Amino acid sequence: MGPSPQTPASPLKEPVSVETFASLDIRVGVIVDVEAFPEARAPAWKLRVDFGPTIGELATSAQVTNYAPAELLGRCLLYTSPSPRDS
Repeated sequence: MGPSPQTPASPLKEPVSVETFASLDIRVGVIVDVEAFPEARAPAWKLRVDFGPTIGELATSAQVTNYAPAELLGRCLLYTSPSPRDS
C-alpha cells in the first residue's frame, strides 16, 4: 500500500520578535480525562487538563478523534494565551 495523502502544510507565518514571544503565557498541562463530545459540530473529544496547583484543571475540546481516548490520557498539552493570566 502506498503513502496516504496528507493535507498540505499551511504557509509559515512571519516570525515574531523575542519581546512578543516572551509576552505569551505558555503553560504545559497533562490530559487527565477524555470524554465523547457528540454535540460538537465536528468530531471532537472533551478534555480535562491539569495545569498544576496554580491554575488547576481546565476543560477544553480537541478535534483529535484519530486518537483513542486511552492514547490521549497522560499526554502533555500546551496552552498559550496572548497575555499573562492572573495567578
